[in-house]
Amino acid sequence: MDWAKRELQSIQGPKIGMIDTVIGNVHGGLSKVGLLERNGSPTAVGRVVNDVLGHTTQQRSKATMQRTFDYLLSTLEENIANELARADVLFQLFESVDRQFHNLHRSVAKEEDSLANKKDEFLASMWRQTINNKMRIKKYEKNLKLLKDVRASTLINKSELKAHIQVIQSVKDQLDKARKNLVSPLIRRAQSNSFGLEQQLNDLTGTYGFLKNLRDGQKKKVLRELWGEPKRRIGITAGGREEEIDDSEQ
Repeated sequence: MDWAKRELQSIQGPKIGMIDTVIGNVHGGLSKVGLLERNGSPTAVGRVVNDVLGHTTQQRSKATMQRTFDYLLSTLEENIANELARADVLFQLFESVDRQFHNLHRSVAKEEDSLANKKDEFLASMWRQTINNKMRIKKYEKNLKLLKDVRASTLINKSELKAHIQVIQSVKDQLDKARKNLVSPLIRRAQSNSFGLEQQLNDLTGTYGFLKNLRDGQKKKVLRELWGEPKRRIGITAGGREEEIDDSEQ
């Protein structure tokens, strides 16, 4: 943005002389009738005139503005494309973790059903067991409770993961919206000959402010989602014990 502003300010020098003005007007008139330029490109006669007499002040100013805004647009498009590529990588990582959570959920549910069946079989044959029945029942109940806690923790982490995916999706949507705005009159109108150089500088400053506010808003939203509230999750430690982990302490 600063480079583009300096380029535009470089052609905002002192007023040109009368002769340069007349030459520029004559060249512009001949270009409009198609003698020197056609569809924005110089004709054979126009190339000869440019090689012999050089470019007029208006031509140099127009070329500078065209080059500046083309470079500005290409740079912004490249940065937005890079941000979208990073968002796609994050989506792939989130989808991979989500699949792992889904597999873990199925494993826990299967193990829970298996333990429930074993418990039922054990209770049905209690009359053949000794006094240790009560201890074995407690063991099954403890394992069953632990598996239920793991399953609940998996579902909670999965819901948090989906919330983060929604945040990334929102960032991606805003980047797509910014891409559309870049090719809207917000910047394209600055290339129109009906606007003066001062107006184009103002448009450039306004575009910079728009993009800066958009990026700041995205950063605040992501940081608020990631660090706004401490969350608790259940972890399994050695020995089959379960603990609650406070994210705010990490």
